[in-house]
Amino acid sequence: MLKIICGEWGTGKSTLMYERIKELSEEGKKICLFVPDQFSFEAEKIIYKKINRRNAENVRVSMFSRMAQEILSLYGEKKEYADDIVKNMLMLRALRERRRRAVSNSTAVSIRKRAFRASLLKP
Repeated sequence: MLKIICGEWGTGKSTLMYERIKELSEEGKKICLFVPDQFSFEAEKIIYKKINRRNAENVRVSMFSRMAQEILSLYGEKKEYADDIVKNMLMLRALRERRRRAVSNSTAVSIRKRAFRASLLKP
């Protein structure tokens, strides 16, 4: 079951969430808590402070990026995707080739500019 807790800052959303996680883990239910990558360590620390060790085994804290990778590996394509460095290297290589064939000098100058290259990689 998916539960979403909404509310403004300081209204007790986190407190309610961790109390509910504690209750469900004590009932032996499995819980998966999705958090942004930068909050995973803090969430795990809170879980282990609030829940005894035996029940904490029922709780899984998962980062969005880790879960996306697991889902892709289970159901998606079995290949690695290029990171920004690889994309930049490939773009630079393609632009250098294009510069050699540039119709005008202004095209060749634009290709040399880092900002121009970066603008081509934006989604």
